[in-house]
Amino acid sequence: MLTGRFGIDIPQGGTTPGAGQQLVRFTSEAERRGFTSLWVTDPQAPGALSPLETLSVAAVSTSSASLGVAVLITPLRSPIHLARELATVDRLSDGRLIAGVGIGNDRAAPARHGLTVNRRVTEFERGIVLLRELLEQQTASSDGPWNLDQERRPLEPVQRPGPPIWFGARTPPALERTARLGDGFIGAGSMSTRDFETALDLLRPHIEERPDFPIAKRVYLHVGAKTNATWSAIRDWFGSHYGNPNLAEKVALCAEPGEVIDALTHLLGLGVQHLVLSPVLDDYDQMVALSESVLPHVTAS
Repeated sequence: MLTGRFGIDIPQGGTTPGAGQQLVRFTSEAERRGFTSLWVTDPQAPGALSPLETLSVAAVSTSSASLGVAVLITPLRSPIHLARELATVDRLSDGRLIAGVGIGNDRAAPARHGLTVNRRVTEFERGIVLLRELLEQQTASSDGPWNLDQERRPLEPVQRPGPPIWFGARTPPALERTARLGDGFIGAGSMSTRDFETALDLLRPHIEERPDFPIAKRVYLHVGAKTNATWSAIRDWFGSHYGNPNLAEKVALCAEPGEVIDALTHLLGLGVQHLVLSPVLDDYDQMVALSESVLPHVTAS
């Protein structure tokens, strides 16, 4: 059994037959092997399972692992609808949800969803405040674009006052917002270790009075030899998911166990409490390899 705070991403490619059974098998085995959290992303490209519905399956196929999403692009969602969805996952999991949120980098995305966001940052912040009220209070009101007057809470979550809300952030204003409105910080997988260290330097002055403020980092990786075929497949994955295959050079860790151990140990040394490991290829086999060949040694280091 692993010790420490090691999480792993749940595969969200749901286009093959038996996707539900594969999801149950992966999540239950990951928990059995000691991963303490299971995570999903909020993919905007076609062909991926929806994040909170995926976590609902994980909620009933596991019993102890935290269930996280990092990050939900909340400007694309109604706070009322999202509050019910988050509370549903929290209920189904008996209070194990971590809700990661972010504003998103695609400024054209709201228009594709039939939304108009004239004041992007302001409305994002107001939406998060309203979401908290809908999760934590009996009623909520807002004079913003939602025009709510004593709106009843859609569903009461298990956690009190509500599921923790972690922020994804990069820029100085976003990191200040993380400390002001959030319960934790998670560095994106698309953020290099150097950029993550810079972000931590910017964040820490804002959380000096909050010593228990959680810090997490997603890491894209592949345990094994960096062959031409493997690296080509990794580049293709980044091209498909980010539209930029060259991003792999900056953020993907493809190496034998010893080098992976060193890289993860370095991140823990920066003060990271939660490592969210995201295998780029061969999800199940990589989950096994990480649990057997890598993470026990990271813990011992």
